[in-house]
Amino acid sequence: MNEAAVELVEVAAQRFRQEYGSLPAAVGCAPGRVNLIGEHTDYSGGYVLPAAIPFYTVVAAGPGRGDDNRLFSTTFGRTTFPAKAITRRGTFDDYLAGAVKEAGLSGCPLDLLVHNTLPPQAGLSSSASLLVAALAGFSELQGRPWEPMAVALAARRVENEFIEVPCGFMDQFAVACGREDRALLLDCRDNRFLEVQAAIPGHRWLVVYSGLRRELASGGYKARVVALKGAVDKVVNKTGMAPDFLRCHSQDDVAELALSASLPAMETDLMRHVCAENARVHLMRHALEQGDAQAVGVLLQLGHRSLSRLFGVSTPQLDALVHYAAALPGVAGMRLTGAGMGGSLIALVLDERADEAAQRILAFVQENLSPDGSVHPIDRFSGGVETWRP
Repeated sequence: MNEAAVELVEVAAQRFRQEYGSLPAAVGCAPGRVNLIGEHTDYSGGYVLPAAIPFYTVVAAGPGRGDDNRLFSTTFGRTTFPAKAITRRGTFDDYLAGAVKEAGLSGCPLDLLVHNTLPPQAGLSSSASLLVAALAGFSELQGRPWEPMAVALAARRVENEFIEVPCGFMDQFAVACGREDRALLLDCRDNRFLEVQAAIPGHRWLVVYSGLRRELASGGYKARVVALKGAVDKVVNKTGMAPDFLRCHSQDDVAELALSASLPAMETDLMRHVCAENARVHLMRHALEQGDAQAVGVLLQLGHRSLSRLFGVSTPQLDALVHYAAALPGVAGMRLTGAGMGGSLIALVLDERADEAAQRILAFVQENLSPDGSVHPIDRFSGGVETWRP
């Protein structure tokens, strides 16, 4: 566990003692993530290239008493939820409730504390980080062996079935299985992955939080997931192709398939984005391995343009930010990262220009998007989830 995570765990343990009168029995700590390339490809069996970032969610847990689980979040405050009849209530504790149920701890009252440096609803996988930290911590609490991939799969079940967000596997995988200084190229068809060198000599990654928050369980994300799956189903029914055909066809192929299935323009555009984005994942891998900053920047810009024009998950404000940043000295490229409709962006910048670029991007964000925006240089990517027992 790196120094930042250790410090956060120690703070969480002491806050737990202040809140409940004793140290926690177990603690789980999970990072956030950025996706270097590969948006909206995971739930159609494609490829993604995420990396874990050193902003964390800590979940501390210990035995409670009474009929309720008690929860204190340093971000959202205090609440309780039933220890036995656990249901989704549409409140901030739903993710913890789902994790308790998934871990088989229904009926066992718990005292819980959540402490984080990862901002919620920022497009950096705060929900996956919370679930993965909780589920790993609960395994530690029960004295059960656990491994990151199993925790990630359990977290996805909670998000899909309990929270009812139709997300893919990328976020849970990235925060559970992250590797220091590496991105992970994940094949979402069978969950095989390989490590990819993510550092470019003489350059630095910047994570830019736009200050524009979004909610995955509603709105544009869910509508596009449904529309894309519907379009794929129409092509499969018409042609007999495998449901993951978008991972291995060109945009011209997709246009012909869409025409044969009589798809409307919007559904065709969704498929065209996914098809090209899968190809960009492999191109990004090779650009990173070769240390080709120019190629990385071009892929970032192309990826954002596709998310904006074809998939429709950018906004005019985010497009303006990407246009502004791309013209700054030393900025190789920038794009939206995550599901979209707000959230965060990622940029690759020359080291010697990084401080200047970060200051100018921050000023633009706070003046034109939101005063809550922020810019975070990433010196190195993080490892995945870890647990701790006092």
